[in-house]
Amino acid sequence: MRIRFRNVVIIVGLFLVLITLYVGWKYEQINSYGRSIKPVKSDAIIVLGAAVMRNDQPSPVLQERLDSALTLYHEHYAPVFILTGGQGEGEPIAEAEASQRYLESKGVPSAAMYLDNRSKNTWENLFDAKQIMQKQGMHTAIIVTDFYHQERAQLYARELGMDTSGYVGRIPPRTNPRETLREVIAITLERH
Repeated sequence: MRIRFRNVVIIVGLFLVLITLYVGWKYEQINSYGRSIKPVKSDAIIVLGAAVMRNDQPSPVLQERLDSALTLYHEHYAPVFILTGGQGEGEPIAEAEASQRYLESKGVPSAAMYLDNRSKNTWENLFDAKQIMQKQGMHTAIIVTDFYHQERAQLYARELGMDTSGYVGRIPPRTNPRETLREVIAITLERH
């Protein structure tokens, strides 16, 4: 009985060590990937959705993504935006609509924006963006999202057969551990 218990403890201990090593490795990989990705001139800039505040304004996360996308637009990396994100729980309007209003307030013409008002997660954002691209005859895109979100976004884009590069904009000096760990779990477990 003691030998079996000891063996179980050893196996569980080894399993926990392996999980810890995997999480640490994946955590660093996600950070490194997001910090090193570079944009390539493309047909469109895809802005992945994020929360909208109660006053119809983009959350700080979404505003950061939009400002980054605006930088690419002004530097002529792509002539149009694909704005993604439906209306989440507690949001007054769709994320794509809030993004459109924000970019219009910055002088971007509405003709330079395509909206996906239905998607609820990263996979759907990219699936719907691909449909827009195909309908408009676009072949390449730059995905704009947070640095810790880039690896999963690019993984999904490859699974969808999309030709994408990425852009992060401002990278904070310190990693956001909670968000990066969320990405470790999502990349490891999420299935669409």
